[in-house]
Parts: sequence; C-alpha cells; structure tokens
Amino acid sequence: MLLGPRGTPVRVRVMFDQGSEVSSITEAMAQLLGLAKCRERIALTGIGVSRAGTVRATTQVSLQSYSDTSFHLEIQALILSRLPSQLPSRKPTDFNPALFGDIKLADPHWLEPDSIDIILGVDVNGQVLCSGLRRFPPKQSIAQDTVFGGVISGSLYSDAPRRAAPTFSITLKAMHCILDDGLQEMLQRFWAMEEVTPPIKKLKSEDEAFDQLYLDKHSRNGEGPYTVHFPLKTQPPPYSIETLRVALSSLLNIHRRFFRDPQLA
Repeated sequence: MLLGPRGTPVRVRVMFDQGSEVSSITEAMAQLLGLAKCRERIALTGIGVSRAGTVRATTQVSLQSYSDTSFHLEIQALILSRLPSQLPSRKPTDFNPALFGDIKLADPHWLEPDSIDIILGVDVNGQVLCSGLRRFPPKQSIAQDTVFGGVISGSLYSDAPRRAAPTFSITLKAMHCILDDGLQEMLQRFWAMEEVTPPIKKLKSEDEAFDQLYLDKHSRNGEGPYTVHFPLKTQPPPYSIETLRVALSSLLNIHRRFFRDPQLA
C-alpha cells in the first residue's frame, strides 16, 4: 500500500525490477495521492544503452505492507508518465496457480493482467526481500518471500505455440533502467554556467547595524502604519577627540574677540 500525505492508504500493484537502479511511480498515482514533487532533470538509459527519456520530477513515497501494517518504508521515486502497460501481458492458459496454494501471496490476483503503479528497484529491494526462496518445476517459477507477502517470478507461458507456428507474434517486456550520470553531469554544468549570480553588496558595519535594528524593532500599530525605532548611537565616534579640540579652539577664539571688543559681546 502507498500512504498519502494525510495517511490515506491506497492499494497499488508493485513490480520488483532487479535491473533498475532506481524506483519509479506513475504520474497518475502521484497526483491521486497528492504527493509533493521535487523538480529534477535526470536522464534515464534503458537496455542497449538506449535513451529512455528524462525525468523532470521526483517524490517521497511511503510504503506500507498490507499483511504487516507495522512495516513502513520511505523511498525516493522518480515520477514517470507511464510504466509497463500491463503485467502479465496476457493471462496464461496452461499455468496451474494451485502450485502456490500454500503461499500467502502479496497479490492474490497476480495472474490477472493489470497496470503497474510503482516499480521497486535494487535501491530498496534489500529492505523488502526476506529469506525464503522456493522453486516450482517444470517452468522453474520462483516464489520469493517479502515483507508484502510472496511474489512470483519466472516463465508463465509455454514455448509450444512459437515452435508450432514460426509466424506467431508475442510481445515480451524487459525492464532495465539506470541513471545516465554522464548526461546528468553535463546538464548540471550547463545550468551552473547559465545561472546568474547576483552581485554581492558589501555594507558598512553601521549599515548592517541599522538593517538589524529594523528587523528587530519594527512593528505595525493597530491603524496600519509601521513603527520603527530611531537609531541612536550609544558610543561616541572614534574621531570625537579630534573634533573636540577643534571645537574648543574655536570657542576660545570667540572669547578672545569678545574680550578685545566688548561691543561684539
């Protein structure tokens, strides 16, 4: 299950992908849960070193086990417009699901074709896989125990149709996704070059003190206008001794003129 920001659980279909370095979630599911998005530009590479597109956002996903509600896991997932359309691609007709009758499966309807909501990559597989692996001949299907319950992997379809009819058409899905670190590094360097750095304005110590005084002392009265304390200096300036000498000298000169000419006084 996935948990939304308000703790609302939504049951989803999860696929484990051992060939993916990252986990992914569909855009539709992220919008349904109202998950917060973080803008990114991440290039993806698929099988054959083919470009698989560019991810423009990631999100934080909260996972909870349907069978064990005490299990809780937070993961970072890429938001993709779509994941594999349906898995399995068609319902197998010659597969006996009774082989797994004694296993508590994570998805009791795993044989029914349905859409995938989230892919868990190797970045989190180690936190959800449990000890317990069983093989089932003749197709060598594997049941792996996880915190969500048993998950099935392996071949589900017979090769007989393809051997009998060479022109038989079948669609195969292969999952593999890695981060293209080289392209990602180039994009980061490009954006760093294009980023405009605002000029650094260096203030005098007095200006910084006035700015801090405004931040600490300004307020707004009940009528609307702002009230700001008038800045007062508590210490005389460092050049006050020099100015004092000049002022005393000027005062003495005036006294001498008054003494010489009493009419001026």
